[in-house]
Amino acid sequence: MLERLLEQQVRYNKVHKELNELYHNVALQFGLSDASSTILYTLYVSEKPCSQKELCEQWSLTKTTVNSALRKLIKSEYVALSSDPTNYKVKLARLTKSGEALAEKSARPLFEAELKAFERLTEEEQEQLAVISKKHVKLLREEIGNAFDN
Repeated sequence: MLERLLEQQVRYNKVHKELNELYHNVALQFGLSDASSTILYTLYVSEKPCSQKELCEQWSLTKTTVNSALRKLIKSEYVALSSDPTNYKVKLARLTKSGEALAEKSARPLFEAELKAFERLTEEEQEQLAVISKKHVKLLREEIGNAFDN
């Protein structure tokens, strides 16, 4: 029983690592960190400005990681910040013209590839993938909490 579980966990870890590597390689291709690529992707796909908090929550990134990536994107003139009209304390990140051009070359093809790959799954497989992945993350979060709550 334990041997089978170990085998399955290793298989899953390899697949997860492969998935992360796919996204990492796209980021590298455009000279971006993983977090910068993710932010660029998010701003492109959402088609609206996003707050740092929204970026953190959507991708489970730390505030420090998002802040650092945003600073680099701003310095490279891919992203600009503006005040949220409903709350002047909140800054919203949006793509600049050069950010939109970079996103057209990086985020758009990535997004389209994701959709095409997902579309090649049956509707049942699409649903199963989402449900099982979410359940696995929930259970792993619980077990990690138990393991380190001493």
